[in-house]
Amino acid sequence: MSVQGLNLVVGNAIVDREFRERLLGCPDQREELLEPFDLSAEERALVLECREQTLEGFAAVLDDWVARQAATPQGGTPHAPPAPSYEESRANS
Repeated sequence: MSVQGLNLVVGNAIVDREFRERLLGCPDQREELLEPFDLSAEERALVLECREQTLEGFAAVLDDWVARQAATPQGGTPHAPPAPSYEESRANS
């Protein structure tokens, strides 16, 4: 699994205020925002379904998903589970 695409999405959100505001505040625009990024179907679904409105919460959800994927043996779950909220991910740590 490569997380380079997710890292680029988060990196762009850190350095580009307009991208960050559209990514977090305009979920209906995410599909268009993600076009330039090389994301797997699972990664794309994760970003599109994430409901976090802060960069910290958004990044935490992605980080939690990446950690779970790294712990899943080859041939594991074929679809990304629903993204937990930032509060849910913090409560489980």
